[in-house]
Amino acid sequence: MVIKRKNAMPLKKGKNAGKIRPYVVFDPQEYKEISRLALELDMEKGEFIRAAVLHVVKNKIDPRKK
Repeated sequence: MVIKRKNAMPLKKGKNAGKIRPYVVFDPQEYKEISRLALELDMEKGEFIRAAVLHVVKNKIDPRKK
């Protein structure tokens, strides 16, 4: 799996002014799984991904460990 990394781009206008917009690349199967689980939890995909990332950070979980 090849992961392309881009620098995060700050949003300049509107309600999200000053926030960072990271770029995350998922393969089609990962995207489908994320979409399905977010739908089951009645969350938007962006809201689900944000909650998941903040959970990992808050609980100091190493996502590389299985």
